[in-house]
Amino acid sequence: MRISSIDLGTNSVVLIIVDVDRNENPSQLYFESNITRIGFQIDKTHKINPNAAEFTMKTFQKYKKISEKYSVDHILACSTSALRDAINGVDFINRIYKETRIYPEIISGEDEGKFIYTAIKHEFPDFTNNLLSMDIGGGSTELVYSKSKNISLIKSLNIGAVRFTEKYVKNNPMTSDEQLEAESAVMSMLPELTIPEKSINAVGSGGTITTLQAVKLKVNKRNHKKIHKSILKIQDVQALLSLFNSITLEKRKLLKGLSPKRADIIPMGALITLCIMQKYNLPELHISNRGLRWGMIYDYLKY
Repeated sequence: MRISSIDLGTNSVVLIIVDVDRNENPSQLYFESNITRIGFQIDKTHKINPNAAEFTMKTFQKYKKISEKYSVDHILACSTSALRDAINGVDFINRIYKETRIYPEIISGEDEGKFIYTAIKHEFPDFTNNLLSMDIGGGSTELVYSKSKNISLIKSLNIGAVRFTEKYVKNNPMTSDEQLEAESAVMSMLPELTIPEKSINAVGSGGTITTLQAVKLKVNKRNHKKIHKSILKIQDVQALLSLFNSITLEKRKLLKGLSPKRADIIPMGALITLCIMQKYNLPELHISNRGLRWGMIYDYLKY
């Protein structure tokens, strides 16, 4: 059996295709990511930008053809923060379905967090106690905290690299005042948690965190073996944020491991990551590049 899993996020649309063996173990056959920024100015207009809509539609048409090429049996698809917020989000989803027969269901922030947590649990089976998972996207951040395999907190916060860049940054690089204002906003929105410092296992997923690690390691973000289950320390994030804010946007686009289309929002992504690590006293993050898309697959296979 072959499965396509598509994540329509605020910043990008990502496809993975997996082959499932007789023991229902999935292995990746194909990966593609396209930055379409469907969440462009959603906070301001509350509507999907027409240009972003067309780019996203073409991406879905492409992913449909790729899925057919790989003789996929099932296509799983979901959409997240931007489509939750857009007043014409349902209309756009219906258009995608009409033109491609793919229906990227608009899922709640809580369901998004649960899918991500499902993937993290599967990828890090030894992290059974005091697990904090975080996924920083373009429009939202999902936090899940579990004790002894039981979820004790699940939050989807309107904190995202695209959303906060549009809201707080007018200069590039961002000014110290802009950074302080954004930092204050992030900190005020993060929930209070009582976490035992010595036994916490923190896992980060999503485009922001995997990009930070790719830039740190100076490798392509798709380098699964280098990035998956690697460690990103808080001092690494601090150094990356300083680097991003010390160079122009054009120079940032040349950094190895950073997609040029993500260069404008990665400083904010680094700042959000740093704020979360500081808030919960996390010295390091274990990195997973298997998040929402894989969570949908594991859920479908009833892991």
